[in-house]
Amino acid sequence: MIEINLVPPQLKKKKKARSAAHEPAAGLSKHAVIGYASLLIVLLALGAGALQFMISMKLAERKRLMSELAELVPQKINTERYTGQIKELNGKLAPLEKILGNRDFMWSQKLNEISDNLPRGVWLTKMQLEQGVLLINGSAVSKTQTEMIGVHSFNTSLKDNDAFMKDFSEIELEYIKSRTINGTPVADFTIRVDL
Repeated sequence: MIEINLVPPQLKKKKKARSAAHEPAAGLSKHAVIGYASLLIVLLALGAGALQFMISMKLAERKRLMSELAELVPQKINTERYTGQIKELNGKLAPLEKILGNRDFMWSQKLNEISDNLPRGVWLTKMQLEQGVLLINGSAVSKTQTEMIGVHSFNTSLKDNDAFMKDFSEIELEYIKSRTINGTPVADFTIRVDL
């Protein structure tokens, strides 16, 4: 191929310099650069749209979770209240468990034995458990002046009762005193039972 150029050399250089200034440095055409720029803008717009969609989904999920949390707040308050009550009750039970020790020990059986062994004219006024000692307070009355005998009979019947004494080490009549109420003799007593 033969090329004939009739343009004077001064103009050739200017034309070449001018066309080199308008061409991209990488050798891409102007239309290719515009196409790539448009593609990049479209991709950025799609990415921004996808991010906006994800943000809106996360906000909707957050709103749903916040409403569920608002529903759980009263339950949480009740749970904390009940937990506090349980801790308080456990704190009150700890000293009792320390005193009672063995879970096989049945107070209901012991109280039943005490009730079964009460003689006529003897009644209990107070029962108190402190530091491993059971104190049984009561009184006895008799028209035939046998109230003291009734108290001793009660103490002896408990001492001889194997079912009652099974978990106790010792039982003794600690205190007995006679008094008169309207001419009727009454004996007040305290029986000490050691665990």
